[in-house]
This record gives sequence, structure tokens and C-alpha cells, in this order.
Amino acid sequence: MPRQPRARYLASVVCLVVVLAGLSIVVTTCSSATTTTTNTVPPSTTMAAEPTTTLPPAFGTPESNALARELKRTSQLATTLGQLLQDRGVANDDPRVALVWALRARGQAVTARKAILEEQLELADNATKELRIQLARASAMADPPLAAELAKATALMATLGRPSSDPAAATSALEGMMAQLEPLMAQGQALVGSPSSTTTVGG
Repeated sequence: MPRQPRARYLASVVCLVVVLAGLSIVVTTCSSATTTTTNTVPPSTTMAAEPTTTLPPAFGTPESNALARELKRTSQLATTLGQLLQDRGVANDDPRVALVWALRARGQAVTARKAILEEQLELADNATKELRIQLARASAMADPPLAAELAKATALMATLGRPSSDPAAATSALEGMMAQLEPLMAQGQALVGSPSSTTTVGG
């Protein structure tokens, strides 16, 4: 092969090798970049949803959820019993209606306790005011033995101040109130759940 064409041939081969080497580097670099990007995706974005941050910290805690269930249980029973007595034609000032007001008072105690937990102190104050009113109304019309139970609950009211002034003291008093009125839940449930008891309540 003549000298000049041979030199041109060698130069072409060298250029081809350089080009191929460059392509190899580009492919390797792109592949590496893709792998790196995939490996840096946080597992939480594909395996589990991020925890919500739209609610106050106390919401959704086991204690808050338990109080919500307790509030629902109490309010539903008070509503059911009140409707039963109304359907039976029981007058609003009948001593048997005292149990309905007592259950409503317990619901307010649960509401206030839950509000303190969730740092909604204005709501806790308002629920406490309603608690006093409804407990007083129940006590005014109750006959024994319910009257004795309500007297004990009323005594606890003396230790219950404004939740916004002293949340810790109010928490203790409200929990005592909830426990004191807890036996009334069984009494109310027995009335709404038993056909014979229902007839007796209606008169």
C-alpha cells in the first residue's frame, strides 16, 4: 500500500476507535445516571403514604379515638332513650326523663375531656357549662335511686373549675365525673334493649 493512502487509512481507523470509545463512555454514563436516580427514590414514596400533617397532633391518638367512641356511645344512648320516652308519651318533667338528662351530662363531660386533650379549651369551657346545666336539670327531677347517684356526681362538680384556667385539674374532675355516671349507661341500655323494660318505662 502506498505511503499516503496507508497513513490516511491508519488515521481513519484511529478516528473510528475514538468515536466508538466516546459512544461507550456516553452509554455507560447515561446508564449509570439512570441507575443512580432510581436508587435514590425514597422507599416511602412508593411503599407507604406520608403521615398527614393537616390535623393537630392530638387528633388520631389512641386516647382521642377512645374518647370519640365513648362520646358516640353516650350520645346515641341518650338520644335513643329520649325518643323511646317521647314515643311512649312520657312528659318532659317526668322523673324518668332524668336519666336522659344525666346521660347528656355525661356526654358533655366526655366532650370537655376530649377538648382538653386536643387543646380546644374554649370548647372545653362551653361543654363544662352545659354539663352543669344538664346535671342540675337531671338532679331536679330524679327519684331514688338515681337521685343518690346524681348527688355524688354533683359533689364532684365542686372540684371542676374552668378547663381553660387549669386543664390538669379539670381533666381529673371530668374523668371522675365520667366514671361516676358510667353505671347509668347500663341502666339506659337495659331500658332501650329490653322489650319488657321498654313497656315499663313508657308507663
